Amino acid sequence: MIQEALTHSAALSRFFWPPTKNKLSLARGENLRSTLAIDESNPLGQRKLRNALEHYDEYLDSFLLQDRVGHFFPSSIVDHHELADDVLGNIFKLIDPENGICVILGEKYEFDLIRDEVRRILDSAVTMDGGVLGCDRTEEIRIRGVSADLLAG
Repeated sequence: MIQEALTHSAALSRFFWPPTKNKLSLARGENLRSTLAIDESNPLGQRKLRNALEHYDEYLDSFLLQDRVGHFFPSSIVDHHELADDVLGNIFKLIDPENGICVILGEKYEFDLIRDEVRRILDSAVTMDGGVLGCDRTEEIRIRGVSADLLAG
């Protein structure tokens, strides 16, 4: 579920930094960033984790073409991130919720700052909504299927 939440945060990132040269999309991103006080140092703007999630298949191709030995673990694992430090353990995906670290094909990514930012944006959006939807934050998350509460740990 945390992996799904991270994937949703990658999609959220595209709203603020559209991967296009389309002027309307770029203006939308700029307007949203301004409205929600998001600057270029924002964790959602960091492309490394987002790219690893969105282009996992391409990263996997490169990973498998390397001369690797040991055991391979293609299923997702929930455990301490140091498990991925074993050079003979080729872990494809590992989530360490206690330390806020995601490991994808041996590369470690921190997601605590992303989680905090998704929370902040959600709180801002609910505040801006002014209660028009008539439900509290938790109910809104559940109804819309947003994974922010999963990132919240």
